[in-house]
Amino acid sequence: MLYKAFAALPSYVLPFYFAFTAKSSSEFIFILISLAFALIALPSIILKYYYFTFSINDKEIIIKSGVFARNQRNIPFEKIQNVFSEQNFLARILGITKLSIETAGDLTTEGLLEFVSLKNAKIILETIKHFQTEAQTQIKLVDDLDAPISEEVEPKLTDSNEKLIYSLDIKNLFIYGMLNFRPALLILAFWFLSYISQFFQSELDIYSDNVKVLYNTYITQHSYIELGLLVSFGLFIAFLLSWIFDILLTVNSYYNFKLTKQNNKLYVSRGLINKSQGTIPINKLQMLVITTNFFREKLNYFGLNLETAGFGGKMMKNPEVAVPFAKFDVIYKLASSIYSFEFPTEFKKVSKKSIRRSIIRYLILLIPIGFASFYFFNMFLWVILFIPIVSYLAILQWQFRGYVVSENKVFIKQGFWNQKITIIPLEKIQTISVYSSIFQRLIGLSSINIDTAATTYTNDASIIDIESEESLQIFMELSKSFHKLKAEKILKLKN
Repeated sequence: MLYKAFAALPSYVLPFYFAFTAKSSSEFIFILISLAFALIALPSIILKYYYFTFSINDKEIIIKSGVFARNQRNIPFEKIQNVFSEQNFLARILGITKLSIETAGDLTTEGLLEFVSLKNAKIILETIKHFQTEAQTQIKLVDDLDAPISEEVEPKLTDSNEKLIYSLDIKNLFIYGMLNFRPALLILAFWFLSYISQFFQSELDIYSDNVKVLYNTYITQHSYIELGLLVSFGLFIAFLLSWIFDILLTVNSYYNFKLTKQNNKLYVSRGLINKSQGTIPINKLQMLVITTNFFREKLNYFGLNLETAGFGGKMMKNPEVAVPFAKFDVIYKLASSIYSFEFPTEFKKVSKKSIRRSIIRYLILLIPIGFASFYFFNMFLWVILFIPIVSYLAILQWQFRGYVVSENKVFIKQGFWNQKITIIPLEKIQTISVYSSIFQRLIGLSSINIDTAATTYTNDASIIDIESEESLQIFMELSKSFHKLKAEKILKLKN
């Protein structure tokens, strides 16, 4: 109840603040609306609390909720893939946490225990671990009667003792933050500043008038080159601020990052202000993704994401980060301990026609920017200066793209600023499709889309822009290898 009250406090306090500072009768209407919502929300919170219960037996977790429409969810332990624990700053003050229970069979969180004490959360997590270990032991006794499938296609890491696999120290955490470079965070910073600016509206009006006078004076006394240099300096300052903001977010997200292993599962814990804990079930693993960006790749720093069945379908769920930041040899050692593989020494390039396609796509994106600059500043030709820049970016993107199709795995390399190398065991493939857009067909290119139980539209595995004849050849090769592995697996199960 305290958490809900504190969380809702700004939405009720701010209307009062703005009403009294603005001293306008129209603002008091919003106060009345807020009070009306409060009168409805308070009984709803009490009733939801009263009618929400959960229990645990030796087989499943049972969650009952709902005031008018009653809902009961039974979640068997063997179906649970991840129990994700998350604490924000307010929850840490109140000593509570949120537990999200997820299975592979649902696109949303299957069970949510939102306000659990830390003591009870620990008991719940240990209980689930205990019963899952018992279930896995029984399954292992049955499986030992059958011949094991090849080590190449089955995950490793089967030690039952909990071990520390990886931890991120303070030094590498700050290096990781400095090499993240996510300029998009600048949008979040501007939104935050615009929100704060509501409290200083009169001061901002005076400042805005001074800026307009300064701009009008400056534009009449200086050239466009000097103005361009001034704008460039302003953009540099903005980028610097977003870089600092990125470092702070990275430190908050990955402080005290630890990866441990027990009973064929990996456990991740991290966070400074917002703490979180999660599980990565290795036996449900669909593919491994080695990540980096343009600058980290130059310094041989990479990350490792593990994507498991079911989680890929959750549009708001990020891949499970096993190692956020480490040298390549550390990444490769952990990845190959999960799935045995030899990393390719060389990737096969996609078609050079991909450069032409990327340049055209970038130029199309520049058209609205050019029209906007013409409308506001009566300038358009400066957009031509971006043509060599986008051409260079297209070449860099082509240089990083590549693929390797081995006997039992597919390696796909793609990206430019944010780069990733996806490793997919063939037996995990759900569907293989060949796709060509209108422009791809005009220049004789195709893409091969590979779907597993973890892939989504936002996190796909595709070999992009290869010659159409070559794409059909790869498609047939993948299909042949896939069916061969399936036949071998069925034969071993029969024997």
